[in-house]
Order: sequence, then C-alpha cells, then structure tokens
Amino acid sequence: MVKKILVLARKTIKLIILLGISILLIICAVALFFKPIYGVTLNGEQIGYSKDKSKLQAKINKYMESGDGQSNVAFVQMEAMPEYKMCLLKRNIVTNDDEIFETVKKQGITYYNYYAISIGEEIKAYVSDFASAEEIVNQLKEKESTNADEIVITEMYETNLEEFSDVETVVADLYVKKVELPKVAKNSGKVNTSAVVTEGTPQAKEAVLDYEVEQVSENGQQALVHIWLHTGRHHQIRVQFAHAGYPLVGDTKYGKTDQNSRYCPVALCSCRIGFVHPVTKKKMEFVIEPKGKAFSRVAKHTKNV
Repeated sequence: MVKKILVLARKTIKLIILLGISILLIICAVALFFKPIYGVTLNGEQIGYSKDKSKLQAKINKYMESGDGQSNVAFVQMEAMPEYKMCLLKRNIVTNDDEIFETVKKQGITYYNYYAISIGEEIKAYVSDFASAEEIVNQLKEKESTNADEIVITEMYETNLEEFSDVETVVADLYVKKVELPKVAKNSGKVNTSAVVTEGTPQAKEAVLDYEVEQVSENGQQALVHIWLHTGRHHQIRVQFAHAGYPLVGDTKYGKTDQNSRYCPVALCSCRIGFVHPVTKKKMEFVIEPKGKAFSRVAKHTKNV
C-alpha cells in the first residue's frame, strides 16, 4: 500500500514539473514574440499604442493646465479624454505616444485669462493682469479724471486672446479733464434766457459740466459731444457751449439763426439717466441713442476722433 502511494506521488511530482516547464516555456515564448502595451482610443476610435500610460497622461494633464506655454492661458478644455486598455501585441508593433498626444491636443479648446477695462457697457481696452488694470484706475484718480469712478474692471475667460494695451496708453486715452465753465445767471434781459456772467454777479449760480468730443466733421464746423452734467442750471449746456463759441445745432436762442437751423430742433438729447429705486433700492439705469433730424444731420457730416 505504501509502495503504491510512493509511486503515485512520484508520478504526480513529475506531472507538476512537466506542467511547470510547459508554462515557463509558454511564458518565454510570449515574452519573446509579444509585449504588453496600452491601446489608446479617443471617442471610441483607436488612435495608437502607448508604451507608458502614466507618462502620456501626465503630459496631457500638463497641457490642459498651461497649454503650450503661451501667455495668459487659463486652461485647456478637452472635448474627450483618451481611454487605455492593456493588451499583448507582437513586438514589431510600434508605439506612437507623440502622435497620440498631438491628436488629443487638436480637440482641446484653449481659454485665456485677462482683464477688460470698461466704462459703462463699452470695453475700452484689455490688459494682461489685474495689477495693470488697478494701476490704470489709480492713475486716473490721481489725475482727477472725471470718469475714474465709472471704470469697471472685468476678469475675462475667452477662447480668443485680445491685443493688450500698456498702462500709459490706456490712461492717456481714457483721461477726461474736469472743465469748469463760467457761472450762469438766469434771465439775462431776454425772455426765458440765461447768460454767462462773472463771479460775484447777483443771483449767479455755479455751473459745472464735463464733456468729451466723440466725432468731428471734416470741415471742423460740427461735432458730436458727450456731456456729463454736475449741476443743473437753466439752459446750462446751451448757454455755456454758445459762450465758448460752439452753439448747439438748431439752437436759435443762443446760437446763430440760419435757413437750415430754423427748421431743425435743438441737437440736445438726455441719453442716459440713472438712479436708485426708492422702494427696491436697486440701481436703475436707462440709455437711449440720440435720434431725430438734428442728430442725423450732425452724424452725416462727422467722423470718429
């Protein structure tokens, strides 16, 4: 009985050894003719084979964070990410990690981060960083520009990179000097009129406004002017501009009377008004575009400055 058991044990050991040798030979054959690599797919389509999944994915992740090293890149958004699957392929199969990376890059969308300088809803310039935007506002305040408090800094994330302006150029373009015109006195001798008078004149009141010339005619005789009122005196705009030698188009009371102006209304429009709602406390603002015969007549003969 013991002898039979020993014979059976020997046969079993031989069988195990033969099986182990067979497995080892199979492994060696596989290792000799095949290699483990990663098949890479994008949107379900095979795009290549990678020898190092971790290294390839790390390269893609770095590109998503900073792009190709361009300035002001916020991030790169990928429409799809590659998928990896381990497989055994013949050793003559060539991996193409670089080509895979370029294929993945092509379906990425680059977003840029920068700052817009606006007045109201109109963007005036773009700068690359917040420090530059803040410096523009600070310099305009130091210069006592009348529009310094109206400037809005907006952080932008866009797929197109705008052209940036330097601080000095933006400050020079946006600066609006505060202009104090002479005082205005009501009823200057004519019915329902006012006039510019010297300081100290009885019943005279201070009249202050700022203005910016937006368009000028080719012959220099007409202009479209944006005005900010700081005081609200009787006929203030009409009186002060007429006194300065630039009467409003159509203003026969303070300006020259000609055949055309007699049939043209005064070219003056309150195009923007804002206030805080007394109940909701919400800031309200209403804006319109100047229209009518007077403004169409001016615009027809002017160009942007």
